Amino acid sequence: ADQEISAYAYEKSLRLAERIKLLKDLKLGDKDLQLQVGH
Repeated sequence: ADQEISAYAYEKSLRLAERIKLLKDLKLGDKDLQLQVGH
């Protein structure tokens, strides 16, 4: 049971990390777009 819980928690944290990375990438992409439009 403990292994199942830890596996579930690990998967949740992994998905959360992926989501955060995606958000960061999107924000960086927005900055790049703004810079390109500015020039």
